Amino acid sequence: MAGIEIVAVVVIFILATIGLARGPSKELGVTMALVVLMAVMLQFDTLVDFPELPGKVNNALQAVGLDSDDVLQQRTTVWFLYTAATIFTAFLAYHGQETLAFGFRDPPGVGGAILGWLVGVLNGYLIFGTIWYYLWRLDYPIQQYAWFEARFTELALNLVNLLPQNLLSGIVLSGLALALLWWKILR
Repeated sequence: MAGIEIVAVVVIFILATIGLARGPSKELGVTMALVVLMAVMLQFDTLVDFPELPGKVNNALQAVGLDSDDVLQQRTTVWFLYTAATIFTAFLAYHGQETLAFGFRDPPGVGGAILGWLVGVLNGYLIFGTIWYYLWRLDYPIQQYAWFEARFTELALNLVNLLPQNLLSGIVLSGLALALLWWKILR
């Protein structure tokens, strides 16, 4: 299995290529959706006392017979919910009927292509970084599956410090979301 940092580079490269094709005005709409989601997730984490969340989700699942006594399985369920929310939000932002494209013309030529590529890199970082952050925060619960090895290179261990939620607080993400919203409205 490839290291998690290699998977991150591949995902970011793919999304950068999509950003290159779509252009910066459309990619910034995806960025706005992701920043809003990340701000909401961090606020939710504080509100529900994140370390207690696996147990709370398990208690809720008990009502429908899907609970588990396995702590690793409880953490995996929480990680799956956060990952599903991230992928669903990204999917809607990329493919919704009405995308959140910003109302400006993409710069022509190479400059516009580079800008689209850079915003695509940012979106890839936000998407994969969020998924990785919750993997890390929940102590890599998917290590119970044979396809995931919980052995990390020194680089991967250091990159955890650069994940979006470790760099930006909920208030900073909320401020960024508001700034992007104002920019969208004023354009």
